[in-house]
Amino acid sequence: MLKGHTDRLTKRRKRKGRGSSSVEFAIVLVIILTIVSFVLSIFSVGTAIATFALASQHAAREAASAATRTRAQDKVNQISSTIFSSGLARFGGISNGNLTLFVEGNNLGATGFQTVPTNIVVDLRTTYRYRVRATGIISPMLWPQTINYSYDATGIIEHPEGLSI
Repeated sequence: MLKGHTDRLTKRRKRKGRGSSSVEFAIVLVIILTIVSFVLSIFSVGTAIATFALASQHAAREAASAATRTRAQDKVNQISSTIFSSGLARFGGISNGNLTLFVEGNNLGATGFQTVPTNIVVDLRTTYRYRVRATGIISPMLWPQTINYSYDATGIIEHPEGLSI
């Protein structure tokens, strides 16, 4: 009689053990999914920021080596359309990604660079550079808010004689 009684207790304990483990699994699953979605969102934001930096720096380098100002603008437009339509931009949730080209100059005696007009006479005592600004909206994966973001990169112009062309 004692043996039958202990068998029933053992079965009851096994059932209780299985039930509590399934309840714990559901709680753990919710916690893991929350953590994974947070990590994916952070990784998405990081990818978007890195894409803005890549686009801006690459465009500034390419524009700086261009022989004329119009060729520099063409290179910036080409890089903008290529990078902001890539898989990295889609994963990062970038929308309205755009690159803008500015020309800046610095005389030997001046401090800081100033924006120069389009039709200029090139001065040999002035250092010229292209500043490329990447702007856009980041809508991260699994994130309820959007982020307005911009990134600037510069490149010293190798052929300043082509600025007026």
